[in-house]
Amino acid sequence: MTLISWIWSIFILIFFLLAILNFIRSTKKVSEFQVEERPMKNVSFIVRGVDIDEPLKNFITDFNAYVADYNKSNSKQNMIAGLGFIAAALVALLSLFLELKIINSSI
Repeated sequence: MTLISWIWSIFILIFFLLAILNFIRSTKKVSEFQVEERPMKNVSFIVRGVDIDEPLKNFITDFNAYVADYNKSNSKQNMIAGLGFIAAALVALLSLFLELKIINSSI
């Protein structure tokens, strides 16, 4: 094998490893934000006519919707990147075969 064949082999290995890494990352999720309930359930605090926990509950709902959207987007991005690395590895593999064919036909 020539030097260029070794270089293509290294690119194939790198691209396949990056594809695997992105597919693994596509399964990782950020957990939702959760708040423990107050220990005094019978007591209610009202500030300016609103329960003191109401803004926190609204924040948790909005933040968890953001986290769910982020998880979905992140998963898609990593899957697309993984597929791109597989395509790059296949192109490098094709280039390696063409290089080896040229070397073998010139001998």
